[in-house]
Amino acid sequence: MKMKLFDSELKVMEALWKEGDLTAGQLAIILREQTGWNRNTTYIVVKNSLKKERLSATSPISPARR
Repeated sequence: MKMKLFDSELKVMEALWKEGDLTAGQLAIILREQTGWNRNTTYIVVKNSLKKERLSATSPISPARR
């Protein structure tokens, strides 16, 4: 099943692909430097991405597009 990434989710994934394993705090610092996001923004994007991934992995119906 294909999952579409929003621009914000793609920024998180690109940072992880480039840097490798990171703590949430380390990821927040990198994204603050790259995008100007604050820590809460990074955490919310990661949390929503994980929620979306769980939905797509357990449901035969893909998540609704925003």
